[in-house]
Amino acid sequence: MGQNEKSIEDTQLFTKLYGGRHEFVDKAAGVSFGEAQIFEQQKDYNRLQKHFLDYLKSWGAKGGVIAR
Repeated sequence: MGQNEKSIEDTQLFTKLYGGRHEFVDKAAGVSFGEAQIFEQQKDYNRLQKHFLDYLKSWGAKGGVIAR
């Protein structure tokens, strides 16, 4: 498994384990948002677009980079 895929896996595990905890919502949202950088570096624009749409659905109203 490449480093990028491992990073994505770790990010998803963190958000799964901690994203539902009030004290970690902003951190989990920020980590999730940061995952987009991998897709951008890979020039995988379809996956990048899907990630941003999923981010907005999951985190847009809860915290992190875009909320409030």
